[in-house]
Amino acid sequence: MKSQRLVAWFAVLVFALMGALTLAAAESYVVIKDKNGVCKVISSDHKTPKTIAGPFKTKEEAQKAKAEECAKAAIPGVEPVKEKAKEKVEGAKSSVETRKEKAKEKAEEKARKAEEKAQKAKEKAEEKAQKAKEKAKESIPSEKK
Repeated sequence: MKSQRLVAWFAVLVFALMGALTLAAAESYVVIKDKNGVCKVISSDHKTPKTIAGPFKTKEEAQKAKAEECAKAAIPGVEPVKEKAKEKVEGAKSSVETRKEKAKEKAEEKARKAEEKAQKAKEKAEEKAQKAKEKAKESIPSEKK
């Protein structure tokens, strides 16, 4: 009976230690740069030849390191090109905004003219209806008593 308890306690102890070791050996992340110069965050327990940062305990830490390390590894001479590209993008955005505003104004003007035209047509129709009523009254002989 004592030997069975001893074996049971031993089994519980072994499983507890295995669980603790599994938690202690949790996943870690590293930042690597591939042959094309693209930075990536991968799950790895150790550094690889392509590792530029890490290992990190969480993926968020690795993402932050990736942003920092890959920004440092930028190609020299790219900044002026980036600035020109930003300027062109801003110019294009402002051009699109201007075109949108002009189109909106044009549409509003057309809508206003259409309303005026509809109002004039309504007034004409009312005048014709009034004339028709007057003609109808004139053509009906009035009864005299």
